[in-house]
Amino acid sequence: MSRKKYLPALPCVLFRTAAGIFLFPAAISVLYTSFRIFLLFCRDRSFILPLVSGASVYIITALLEARYRKKKRSDILYIAAHEISHALAAIFFLVKVQDINIGRNSGNVKLSGSNFIIGLAPYFLPLYAVITVIAYIISGYAAPEMRLSAKPWFTALAGFFLAFHFIHTADILTGPLQPDLQEEGGIIFSFPVIMIFSGTVSIALLLALGPEKHGLTQTAMEFTADIKLFYIKAYYLLKYIYNYVSGTAVPFIKTVLLAK
Repeated sequence: MSRKKYLPALPCVLFRTAAGIFLFPAAISVLYTSFRIFLLFCRDRSFILPLVSGASVYIITALLEARYRKKKRSDILYIAAHEISHALAAIFFLVKVQDINIGRNSGNVKLSGSNFIIGLAPYFLPLYAVITVIAYIISGYAAPEMRLSAKPWFTALAGFFLAFHFIHTADILTGPLQPDLQEEGGIIFSFPVIMIFSGTVSIALLLALGPEKHGLTQTAMEFTADIKLFYIKAYYLLKYIYNYVSGTAVPFIKTVLLAK
């Protein structure tokens, strides 16, 4: 993503570092709740079998390609999703998209401004899976009689593209530090934000395709309750560590460092 080049000022870096540390329990909570809801969905075979089948197709294809393909192919599909995600997030925040270029090995989008959601959008927004779910919802209104028969195919396609997104994102995030992350304050702030939005978006997509008995309101209540619980546990953990450290450090200072 191209915008006015700058490194965050020191106060901004310190603030975002502190915010990242504060958000870490929420990030763990969101991932935990997302996984727990996913396990509930696994009880519905009509949902989980197409989803896992679609994901497996991509994973097997990627493994075979990595094993037998000598020359690395172009990642133009992921590059396109990456740059378009920046652009869509910018449009959502009423930021002007000045130009967008997508090549076989690199891409670029020029914006009139930005924020951390725009900067990190490609890492938590599985664009093709979102398009798949939107197409499923639209088709349900356009042809209600075909909704049940088409649902497994849309679910399999969503699983395929979710695997596509997570594998490519993991590959990028485990490599050299990306400019997007550096510009947004580094990994301490960026990773919790990516984890929170990734879990939330993924569960929203699964809710649209999964068992209808698990509603949006119930899911939101579970997210809120789990986040609250994780912060309470984090508080008591920090309190225990503080009491332990102060209980051992204070006597050491008095008996050793301050001894006459």
